[in-house]
Amino acid sequence: MHGVIPRVLPALAEKHPRVSLHLLTSYEVADLGHREAEMAVRFFRPKSGDLVVARIVTLPTVPIAHRKRSKKSLDELDWGGVDLGRTSTVEDDYVKRHARKVPKLIVSSYIAQIEAVRAGPGAAVLARSALDLDDDLVALDLGLPAGPAIELWLVTPRSLRQVPRIAAVWSALEEHLQFLSDARRVRARPRSR
Repeated sequence: MHGVIPRVLPALAEKHPRVSLHLLTSYEVADLGHREAEMAVRFFRPKSGDLVVARIVTLPTVPIAHRKRSKKSLDELDWGGVDLGRTSTVEDDYVKRHARKVPKLIVSSYIAQIEAVRAGPGAAVLARSALDLDDDLVALDLGLPAGPAIELWLVTPRSLRQVPRIAAVWSALEEHLQFLSDARRVRARPRSR
């Protein structure tokens, strides 16, 4: 949401004002073969169907907490997790393996997980780009290995790939979501005195 809505949609509207979208925001997998959707951004690479598939971005992850919790040690931190209903996520696997903690709060969406961390009760492994959402979110240096990468895949039926409106949205997504993968990005943050 924090990539597509504020970055892709305005750019798409400016370049292609006649293109209309119906944006489904769900973790349920729309069946592209039965035209439940014409295009999808997925957290996994589809393995079947006559589809055009492209990895559009790889999201680096990092343990993140509210600034108020940033001085806590690994043992003192409570952790949050996300349950998307299909399988465990790479982020939750990372917390179990490296932090060796059971989540104190489990939510059913990444948006809710980010909001839980913003509210301050604990930490979570999130895409580094979540740091751009709030100056009070900070990456934690806990001496843990680098977080897992999350891949985003763009998918559409092969028969639709060259349809002009699909091609326009595809190009906009490829171009304007690249900021999510920039792990070297450094933000200036106000320092407290």
